[in-house]
Amino acid sequence: MDPGHVRLPALIEEFGSLSVAAHGRQPTPGVVTRQMARAECEWQVPLVVREPPGAGPTEAGAVLAKHGRVVEEAARPWYRSRH
Repeated sequence: MDPGHVRLPALIEEFGSLSVAAHGRQPTPGVVTRQMARAECEWQVPLVVREPPGAGPTEAGAVLAKHGRVVEEAARPWYRSRH
């Protein structure tokens, strides 16, 4: 499991868009879309509902988003010490 996959639904839930979530992490929207597709394939469940004008988590994506926020918070001190 890629730890980044756990964070993606939280970013998409927060920003309401794959492309805006990408800017929150600095990769391109295409990279975020591919990472989301890989996560959905890995877990064999849709994590994001894609519809105009943006995107939002499915029920499974919302659960993963909750855990993603916990991971993000726990990793923040480590990340700050590295940068």
